[in-house]
Amino acid sequence: MTKDRLRPDLLRAALEEAVRVRGCPPAEILAAPDADEELSSHLASCLFCREERDLLVELGPEPEHPPLGEGEAGAPGTVRPGQVRPLSPELAGWGPRGRFYKPPLVLVLEPVPGMERAVRVCLVHDFPRLAGPGDVELAPGLFAESWNTFPVPIHRLGPAVRMVHRTALDRVLQALGTKESPAAAVSATEDDPLESSYVTAFRRLEVETAAYFSMRLTEEVLTGKPAEGGEGDYGIPLDPQEFWNRFGPYIQPERGREPSLETLITAPWTDAVLPRAAAGETALFARLYHPDRRERVLEAAPVELTFRQRLPDGILLGGRIQARLGPNARLKARWIRAGVCHEPREISLDPSSGIFRLVFPAPEPADRDPEPGDFHLLVISR
Repeated sequence: MTKDRLRPDLLRAALEEAVRVRGCPPAEILAAPDADEELSSHLASCLFCREERDLLVELGPEPEHPPLGEGEAGAPGTVRPGQVRPLSPELAGWGPRGRFYKPPLVLVLEPVPGMERAVRVCLVHDFPRLAGPGDVELAPGLFAESWNTFPVPIHRLGPAVRMVHRTALDRVLQALGTKESPAAAVSATEDDPLESSYVTAFRRLEVETAAYFSMRLTEEVLTGKPAEGGEGDYGIPLDPQEFWNRFGPYIQPERGREPSLETLITAPWTDAVLPRAAAGETALFARLYHPDRRERVLEAAPVELTFRQRLPDGILLGGRIQARLGPNARLKARWIRAGVCHEPREISLDPSSGIFRLVFPAPEPADRDPEPGDFHLLVISR
């Protein structure tokens, strides 16, 4: 690692450029004569876009050209592992943090087991100064984020712009099997606090970018999967004695509560489990239920919250469950408000990455903003 790479001004410039690439709108939106609410909000916090808009209004935008790739990219309709492709332009749009999410380049990794016409991809970036553990170099200055994957329907991929060598793809797939959370990987391997802080900030940006597109695509990816059945289909005993024999070591029975999916989601932890569930820096844990186990059937899994915000007609909660989930994992959730349980009207979960999205009904205007502890998540992992 060279001293040049660690120069604070170069690290800061690289991170600023990454934020512009991932979150600033394209020229045709910046040059709009009348700024809408989203653009106005973005301009209020982005000096670069304010200056760029002034130039575009004066000179007019230049047409954007698609990137040119190297090597064999394959026929336009043939999706193969090892291809670098952009996501579909129809997925672009305004999202959280006042960013305009432009479809990024992704590396096609492999088909998704059990899902027709869907492939697993990872984000690709060209910021060498911000590359860290798990970033696999595909070509000089081009990196695949093996730690940041999600499934994509084939029809949501743009044309191939590059085909990487099989050895490079194999290195990415090998790194997939040992991936850690982005922050943990940095803190475990980087001994320079300055570089680590910039890499951590960049990885947070990349996780949020992947989460935005993954959440938009999850329902499409899951189309065609078997419909969920009743509580018995989740491996939850409906007989009261069997229910408490199975879950009694982990959750406390409450007066008047019958064994049910909702009880499993919201009942308080026992004293023996609570200290482990409460440890750490995160304020939210999901309950991870393993129906096929005989021991440790219920565990606490840390949740990294990415979104928690009011929508015009609801509350959006999104993030990543930081645990290895089964390929057919299902997410259930409740929001307890004023002592009343509310079910989400929208649920999506990508079992391979742990990325989830929940939309709950809108609270009353006078209600306080919800805290992480108001939400209760249960993952049935199979």
